[in-house]
Amino acid sequence: MAAPFTLLVLCWALRLSCSVHGSPEWFQNLSTSLFSLPGDIVLGGLFTINELSSNLSKRREPDDISCESLNEQGLGLALVMKYAVDEINGNQSLLPGIKLGYKIYDTCAQSAIIVKPTLSFLTAKPNETLSVKCNYTDYETSISAVIGPLTSEMVSVIGKLLGFFLMPQISYGATSDKFSDNLLYPSFFRTVPSDKWQVDVMALLLKEFKWNWVAVVGSEEEYGQQGVQQFSKIAENMSICVAYQGLIPVYNDPQPAIKTIIDNIQATKVGVVVVFALVESAEAFFKEVIRRNVTGVWIASTSWAINNLLTSLPNIQNIGTIIGFIDDTEPLELLADYTKELFKKLSKERERTSHPAPESGKPDNPCPQCWNLSPANITLVTNPAVSRTAFSVYAAVYSVAQALHNLLKCNSAAYDIECRKCPQGEWSQNRSTSCTKPTFDILSWETPESLEMTLAGVVLLLCQGLVCVVFLKHRGTPLVMASGGALSFVALLGLMGACLSLLLFLGQPGDVACRLQLPFTSIFQTVTLSIITSISLEILYVTEFPETAASHLHILRGPGSWLFVLACCAVQAGLCGWFVQEGPSLSQYMADMKITFVRDFLACPVTPLIGFALMQGFNGLMALISFMCTFMAVKPLHQYNLARDITFSSLIYCVIWVTFIPIYIGLKEKKKDQSIVHISFSLASNLGLVAAYYFPKCYLLLRKPDLNIPEHFCTFLEGAPPRPAEEEPQPQPQSKSEQ
Repeated sequence: MAAPFTLLVLCWALRLSCSVHGSPEWFQNLSTSLFSLPGDIVLGGLFTINELSSNLSKRREPDDISCESLNEQGLGLALVMKYAVDEINGNQSLLPGIKLGYKIYDTCAQSAIIVKPTLSFLTAKPNETLSVKCNYTDYETSISAVIGPLTSEMVSVIGKLLGFFLMPQISYGATSDKFSDNLLYPSFFRTVPSDKWQVDVMALLLKEFKWNWVAVVGSEEEYGQQGVQQFSKIAENMSICVAYQGLIPVYNDPQPAIKTIIDNIQATKVGVVVVFALVESAEAFFKEVIRRNVTGVWIASTSWAINNLLTSLPNIQNIGTIIGFIDDTEPLELLADYTKELFKKLSKERERTSHPAPESGKPDNPCPQCWNLSPANITLVTNPAVSRTAFSVYAAVYSVAQALHNLLKCNSAAYDIECRKCPQGEWSQNRSTSCTKPTFDILSWETPESLEMTLAGVVLLLCQGLVCVVFLKHRGTPLVMASGGALSFVALLGLMGACLSLLLFLGQPGDVACRLQLPFTSIFQTVTLSIITSISLEILYVTEFPETAASHLHILRGPGSWLFVLACCAVQAGLCGWFVQEGPSLSQYMADMKITFVRDFLACPVTPLIGFALMQGFNGLMALISFMCTFMAVKPLHQYNLARDITFSSLIYCVIWVTFIPIYIGLKEKKKDQSIVHISFSLASNLGLVAAYYFPKCYLLLRKPDLNIPEHFCTFLEGAPPRPAEEEPQPQPQSKSEQ
């Protein structure tokens, strides 16, 4: 409350300092342009200069709205804004060397009308075009501040739009308390008190007189609705019972609603009615009250308390007691003299010019008939309705001028901006005056993603450990020997190593961890895939060359398999060594990094990318060879289909990593997501190999041990083709019992 009062006192002091006895000298330099004046800094004005004269219910086109009925109060307030600007320009003590200009538009008290001048205020300063931009930080509007509009309803239409551009908007009449929310309306100010104070005083008045049974009536728009809601809430806290609430339509015929409201007031037998409404709504309401001779105590809001339209109603004195609230204000002593001088100049200008009156219908000329104004029209500013609001308009203009004055106190050198490059390894935020070292995020152990992937890895390791236990328990059996024997355990260790190596992706990265991440993951996978590939080659040899397989199988299954696995691992080790040698360390990578950010995710460099592709591609090639060797392999009759397990495991591996390629490349700019995807796909391929190759064998070992016999694996153990089907002994279900 203190801040608005201080502002008004300040503006009043400024006004007095500029006053002199008689007509000031600056009266001689008045501009006769009522609604526009060029200047170094231009203010926008929104006033209800005209009233609606068309039927909105019949509107069919965007511009099909006519406002031709002059509103003398709105025109008078527009003249007050012109007066304040001329006074500031005439007294150079407030803004020395700066000329204020203005552009005043008509709102017609219609949301469809007020939007157009608001958009014109937001046009760019050089060419007055409104362009769509991603960033409006350096966007300079043609208008520096907006004065108005009068009503809360109109402010609610444009307030958020102006707030987006942070354009100062100073209303001289909008009292709704919702505009006090600086988050919704960050650039809104006003020179009138909020309705909150008015509602508080109304409630205190009712409590003082112990009027605890009341009705509340408001106009059906922003001002009335907010007032009714706020009063009802405060009344409840003060134990005042609101027996009835009613709203008077603003944009439709109010008579049916007014009759219903009065009927309900009489039915509830309330003796006190709070009327929180606009002037037009209050006028229509009290005409019906007078006609029906309803009496009581009427509490008037500031909008209509002493308005001439209400006080001059016939028989208004017969409806009981009206208690009204008005804003404390001050008269503008020079306003009437200024207006007379202005109208004299207009009259003289008409006499010496042959130009016709300006055309009607133009937004920049909301009052064509004002061309004919003369000193006889001085009532435009002496009207009590104008006099009570004039100081609010005056204070709004002066508040802008005072803000500009405060800016002029700054040393011009303070605005000399010298841009400099940040030092190596530092960057600054937008519009920042300092450089900072970047902050790096990591895939720490505590993040939800890390916990989920760690849990998945632990579960996978447990599965692999259980498989290893099952195979150890059944080591030396035909199934384990056919699956690779000792190599099957080595393959399991490779899968477990690949799973554990993914831990290098989590936590704080370092030079050692970054150099080992991809090589460890790749070479452990190579161990497993090379063993599977060697077994698939054995299957191919046995099924395609049965005549010679028996004599060479012991070599293939013995030294040959180990040499093949070692050769594959050696090739992968060479690729890994080249990748580590060619790629930079993390320290070197960060030292050479071009810093263009203040926060980013720190991932180990995958450089050169071709090295990563070769390592993963070599593993993919082995999986593809395994698939091709076993896909068309002939299944031995009445024997375990070892080729099927290899086919599915290698197919799953290939599909997963082929899918990985486009996803990984698509996340090039999202390093954190790249790391998560890499870990996830590595776990998925690891699970695919275990599930497709080992789980079926574990099922047979645990659930069907009777099939774990040499006859069921003779082709893979002996290398000899099985006997023809007709000679093949058929398994007898009762054979076990017979034994």
